Amino acid sequence: ESVINLLLPNLAQTLTLAGLALLVMVPVALTLGVLAGIRQGSLLDRLVSFLSIVTTSIPDFASAVFVSALFVFWLNWLPGVSSMSEGFSAVQLVLPLMVLCLFGIGYLARITRASMVEVMQPPYIRTARLKGASTARIVMR
Repeated sequence: ESVINLLLPNLAQTLTLAGLALLVMVPVALTLGVLAGIRQGSLLDRLVSFLSIVTTSIPDFASAVFVSALFVFWLNWLPGVSSMSEGFSAVQLVLPLMVLCLFGIGYLARITRASMVEVMQPPYIRTARLKGASTARIVMR
């Protein structure tokens, strides 16, 4: 059978999953990274850094096994199979979305944290703080 005949029917589902993964991953990772970078050395920073390292060090196929074991077999909250052959089902997207987002959130949060730590060091940031600018205003500007 031609590859295009196998690929086209499933392309929409793949694009839906990838788009949802980006919609979840980017805001969560940026928020965690910014919060950890602003409060360098705090408990939140250490927790975000630890979880980021753990999630990026575990490959996707191993994450899938752990997440499946937890949510499918132990808690029995999600279906174990996600073929979506009967049409769109949000419940069937949760498990693949979690697996895709785990690695990406950890990676993006680490990069964002490192960038925030670097950006918060220059003298003009200290000057803005001394002049009374709030941390939120400094970060947003």
